[in-house]
Amino acid sequence: MFSKRNQMAFLSARTMSGFFTAALIVLSVASCKKDKGGDGTEGKDSTYVVSVRTGDDDGTTDYVVATQSIMDGEISVDGVGIEQPGWNYYFANNNIFFSINYGEEGTIAYVLGDDKKLKEKGRFWVEALDCMGAAEDGNVVGIGAPWGGGSYDCELMVIDADDISISNRRFDRLYAISGNDTLNKWPTGAIVRGDKLYVSFYPLDGESWDTPIMDTAYVSIFKYPSLEYIKTIKDTRTAPIGMYGSVSSIIKTESGDIYSISPASLGAGFTRTGNPSGLLRIKNNEDKFDESYFLNFETSSIQAKVIMLQYIGNNKALIRYVPLAIDAALPMWAYYSQAASVTKLAIIDLNTSVITPITDIPDHSHGYARNIFVENGKAYYSITSAVTNEARIYEIDPQTATAKKGALIKGLEAPLIYKLTN
Repeated sequence: MFSKRNQMAFLSARTMSGFFTAALIVLSVASCKKDKGGDGTEGKDSTYVVSVRTGDDDGTTDYVVATQSIMDGEISVDGVGIEQPGWNYYFANNNIFFSINYGEEGTIAYVLGDDKKLKEKGRFWVEALDCMGAAEDGNVVGIGAPWGGGSYDCELMVIDADDISISNRRFDRLYAISGNDTLNKWPTGAIVRGDKLYVSFYPLDGESWDTPIMDTAYVSIFKYPSLEYIKTIKDTRTAPIGMYGSVSSIIKTESGDIYSISPASLGAGFTRTGNPSGLLRIKNNEDKFDESYFLNFETSSIQAKVIMLQYIGNNKALIRYVPLAIDAALPMWAYYSQAASVTKLAIIDLNTSVITPITDIPDHSHGYARNIFVENGKAYYSITSAVTNEARIYEIDPQTATAKKGALIKGLEAPLIYKLTN
């Protein structure tokens, strides 16, 4: 199942229910007239940049387009857009849009030119780049994970945002459980706070993808930007942090506090369960888990497994969850399947731990490596649902836990929405 590095990237496309099929994609907003014959980025004030994923039973193709609006019109088949080299991860920071590919094209960085068109700022190639994080100096940290048995070192790197190059790199296995440890440590998130880098991960067997340890959350801490290992902190109140392809499982607030979620679910790709799904905190100026803070999602008001945590601002975060009764019946890797529209969204107040479900967004699924975009206090998120038989961008108000329908996607999903300025 895992003989090829990108096989899991195509798992979601191969398990689709079949109602999203497209060959080419363009974001054509009804209220925004565009010139013909370009790359999809023409148009005055075209500053929103959207990665668009298509898919069918044979695989998937990604495109990057720009538009004036993400709330009007639809994403429809039109044959326009900047085609990407296959299935990509996406990341954005410091006014740069990164398209990350495992092939020879590598990672491409896009910016917005004076003519309001997307242009390539630069590119670099590494063997693996499985998660990225924003550094406070405007640069980016990246982590590549080892695949297969016998290789244990992750590749940690600092990516210079000025010339789109790797300014520093270090190989480290993240943590050794014992002297005879033969488990890989799969990175699930990277947070830079001051002069330190915090990396969450889960242990797994590199050949079988068995996850034998489900009773401990791990975060390894490194110096930034030197990437020298400092220590690994652990917490046995919950399970490992994050999941495969989880864009966001560890976040940082304006005050410097770090929060993380542990899914603890077979549907997230783990081979067994153990400690409950939960929320942890590392307080600002401390390098240990806060013993006074823990939220057990399974006994909380939503009684659920939480598989995603994305920060909106002002101590409000978006969580994606599955009620326990539904989760218990799901097979492994269910969250990556288009067919299983079982996940829900809620707003969590990180100060009070109050969770408020968002009831006007349909149950959904998929969402592999999908980001939110935050603007003017609102969050924008791509929802793919078999319940409504559509994919659509929603605007989410964290203050009221309500949502408004945005652009319709005539494809699979929009993994990343961002706003570039020139």
